[in-house]
Amino acid sequence: MVVPIFRLFLTATADPNWPEVKNALLPGQKSSDRPDLIVCVFHAKMAAMIKDICKNGIMGQTVAHVYIIEFQKRSLPHMHMIIFFYPDSKLKTPEEADSLVSAEFPDKDTELELFELVKKYMVHTPYTGNPNSPCIKDLNAGCSKSFPKPFHS
Repeated sequence: MVVPIFRLFLTATADPNWPEVKNALLPGQKSSDRPDLIVCVFHAKMAAMIKDICKNGIMGQTVAHVYIIEFQKRSLPHMHMIIFFYPDSKLKTPEEADSLVSAEFPDKDTELELFELVKKYMVHTPYTGNPNSPCIKDLNAGCSKSFPKPFHS
């Protein structure tokens, strides 16, 4: 008998502005000067997260997990991970899914820190005249990714 298993796909990227990175820099150094430090902090954070998920079961009882680490263009480590859960840990209702996944801004009045993190790391802002923006290839053309995109229903 085949037992259906619940799967979850997770991604995580290093942040060169993590306090652990910034506090370890020598005077005059930038995060980009210390890829060894960024990788070390990233590895420690990913190991702690995997332990919380797979050993401590904070999201349910896991069967297995597999992951790969890549390095992005900015030399930051990035992890893709698939976690396999036992059927009893499967999210069965929309409310259970909503308890783990959100596609909304956190409430600015009650969760200001989380709101600012989502705004900083998960929102592509329109071109604001900064010629050094990573998405700008031609100053007259604006964003090379065609943001902002029109709304489609």
